[in-house]
Amino acid sequence: MAARIHISRSELPVVLAAVVIIIGVICWNHTQQKRTDAMTNTRITLASLQVAYQQYTAFGGPMPKVLKGHSSIYSFLAAYQRFYARRNADGHWENSPHLLIYLRPRLTSMGWLSMPGGGKMRAIVDVRDGFGHRIHFLNDPAKNLHAPCFAVHLPEESGQRKWIYSSDEIR
Repeated sequence: MAARIHISRSELPVVLAAVVIIIGVICWNHTQQKRTDAMTNTRITLASLQVAYQQYTAFGGPMPKVLKGHSSIYSFLAAYQRFYARRNADGHWENSPHLLIYLRPRLTSMGWLSMPGGGKMRAIVDVRDGFGHRIHFLNDPAKNLHAPCFAVHLPEESGQRKWIYSSDEIR
């Protein structure tokens, strides 16, 4: 026979409080896990972009210039992908394998790049951190001691917004 649970009226507030506390702990744990995952994705993305930049400059890629009407990250993404692009046998532009194609797809936005000599190529045109904020490319060491690198504002914590820099992530 099944045992029955009997709760008297005097025990009801204690049981309800216990249920509310358990639900609260589960929700808090879920939120903390989501934040941890977002921070991990942010750090991996920043480090990957910094390695891509170092690879790009080591093979002779020129310093990307910030293009008017576009975000600062766009200038690096366009320069990097143009540097590794090749024409296929049909004369269409395509990406050669490079580090950026391994970024998490949900953190990147695809678009079309105008290519030198005409034509367009499908490419990554924007990268976001694990929290969904746009990543910035800092290319002027006179304006920022960390430059050249990538940076993002972390979500507000304790009333303060903090920058995280890719140059600090890969030491």
